[in-house]
Amino acid sequence: MIEIIIVIILGVILLILAKRLPQTSSPSSFVKKDEVAEKIEAIEQETQKEIEKETTEELSSSSLEKDKIDEDKKQVLDISSKEIAEDVKSLTSKAISKVKEKDYTKAEELYKKVLETDKNNIKAHVGLGIVYIEKNELEKAIESLEKVCELDPTNASALNNLGLAFYAKGNFKKAIESYEKSLSLNNKIVHRFINLALACKEDKNFKKEAEALRAAVRLDEKPEYLSLLAEAYLSLKEPDQARKTFEKILELDPENLEARRELHKLD
Repeated sequence: MIEIIIVIILGVILLILAKRLPQTSSPSSFVKKDEVAEKIEAIEQETQKEIEKETTEELSSSSLEKDKIDEDKKQVLDISSKEIAEDVKSLTSKAISKVKEKDYTKAEELYKKVLETDKNNIKAHVGLGIVYIEKNELEKAIESLEKVCELDPTNASALNNLGLAFYAKGNFKKAIESYEKSLSLNNKIVHRFINLALACKEDKNFKKEAEALRAAVRLDEKPEYLSLLAEAYLSLKEPDQARKTFEKILELDPENLEARRELHKLD
């Protein structure tokens, strides 16, 4: 900036000198005038270049500073998001621990805090649904779990838990519907077939009950599942199938007194 001021001062001095030159028509006079004019023009051009250079540098510096500010803002946002995510994860983990400890009131409080930060947090809605089922607040449970199904229609766990809420409420048809949707997404979990079978039994749909139990037994041939299947056959008035099933139970568990008693009744 100092250099520019000096150049301007020199230009002014040369202009003053040019005005004081004698007005003559001699060739030498024209030469001097031309030389002065050229020098003034050169000074003005140089001055303009310096101004443009400084302006460019200022703009460049301003742009760099803006980029730095934007980057800082981005960095702050990223850190904030990370902190929120970590906070949500921590609260969810604590809530799950409280559910395991059967401290459902505290678990509910923690899940609600998660939803204050992230209103569509699926884990929190599922967790609240479980808490409300345990507290027998079934309408709230259904509301929480239906919210999950709205956010994620392929959430098999939420659909199974929704079935549990409907079952506890005595709405067996809605329970069956939820269990079937859950199993259509994941048919590798035994207890979901058992849940479906129990709902079907309450709904007097013994054929569907037997189908669900056969699927469960294919996954896990436990005596207790076989016992439920044998009872379903009895409800269907299929004593031969029931007998075979009780005999299978005794193969797996020779000391099973219930199976022996039921076989004795069928003799």
